[in-house]
Amino acid sequence: MVIIHKERVSVPVITMESGTVFFNKSGRLFMVTDEYDDVDGMRIVVDLQSGSASPYYGNEIAIPQKITTVEVE
Repeated sequence: MVIIHKERVSVPVITMESGTVFFNKSGRLFMVTDEYDDVDGMRIVVDLQSGSASPYYGNEIAIPQKITTVEVE
């Protein structure tokens, strides 16, 4: 898998476009989904290793990444 930095600046996860990936503080790779809740100020993200979905709220930031190539063995 080749990952290229889309931006070098941390931004709130809730402002990222759907399909954007980022590493959380533990180094796990997450992808932003198109599910969001403006009332609660949260986005649903998916852990790409485990497949589990979880909410991210307005105060959580990360550096957006972009996956350009995925090789499967």
